[in-house]
Amino acid sequence: MPSPASKIGKSTLAFNLAGALAERGPVALVDEDSRVRSCLQCAELAPLPFEVLSPEAAAQGLKPLAFLIVNSEGRPSVDDLRKLVRTFETVLMPCGASRLEIQSTLNLWRQLRTGDELEAWKQCA
Repeated sequence: MPSPASKIGKSTLAFNLAGALAERGPVALVDEDSRVRSCLQCAELAPLPFEVLSPEAAAQGLKPLAFLIVNSEGRPSVDDLRKLVRTFETVLMPCGASRLEIQSTLNLWRQLRTGDELEAWKQCA
């Protein structure tokens, strides 16, 4: 399911994680990748043990969940990522295997770990 544009497998990770977590409790996967919407497309192919929603459907309200997974666009802005880090318990950022991709991801995490975020990270460590 990787998008031909990114080839990192962000949507594949979100989809597989939702399937695995569904064994532990109710899961919703919100597909916010408006370019591809591959999670929504795959959800039409067969019944799933979790719910796949568009952002519009999710905005209407969610039933009680054990897990909420958001498949974001390829590279959200730093401000959007900071909001995600503040809102969610866990944020996964798939990364390619090249040195440049790894360095870019590490630099992004450093940007996210400034100010309030850094204090929160220190408390969790």
